[in-house]
Amino acid sequence: MERTGLSLVSFVASRYRELQGLGRVVDALSLLLLWSLLTMEPVNRRPLWFAGAMVVWASLTLWGVARVGGYYRQRFGRTASTADSTGSPGSAGVLFVWMSMVFGAFFIPLLAIYAAHVTWRDWPYRAHWVLLALQGTVFTVAYAGLHPGALFAERHSQFVLTGVPILAFVGLLDHRLLVRAMHRAAEPTPDAERADTI
Repeated sequence: MERTGLSLVSFVASRYRELQGLGRVVDALSLLLLWSLLTMEPVNRRPLWFAGAMVVWASLTLWGVARVGGYYRQRFGRTASTADSTGSPGSAGVLFVWMSMVFGAFFIPLLAIYAAHVTWRDWPYRAHWVLLALQGTVFTVAYAGLHPGALFAERHSQFVLTGVPILAFVGLLDHRLLVRAMHRAAEPTPDAERADTI
């Protein structure tokens, strides 16, 4: 295995849980569904119907998280850091994304800072996180000076509707990185090949 391949495998081993990017796709779809429910016109939000819809949303989210976790365990196994963990991969960090998109302007700078931190820390492997950092920065500027009102709500909707596909795309790229590294790790090393020929 090449030196670059070994470096990639070593990096992925240290970020195995965070790189389970299909969890980000579940987060994005769950967020979009939640946003759709929260932005319904009050006249259409009947209490019983809305409560049932929220139960369905929570159930689908938990089911998606469990399916993704099971997929990674079956395909790639567990590490010491994930053996006793049942939560969504990388959920602590993605909490910034959720709070930014649901609660708005106050948390958006935190999103930009967190995404920039991931980009810097894991460069060049996770350079795609710069997309979330840029989105957070752009909307931080867009929110500056705005007061709650129609324009504020419009900006918030734009932020969510652009952030959801970016979050899903970033997750897919993390997943691709993990799969590529696992394939590299499965390749025989020159020493192993020589040992097989003896």
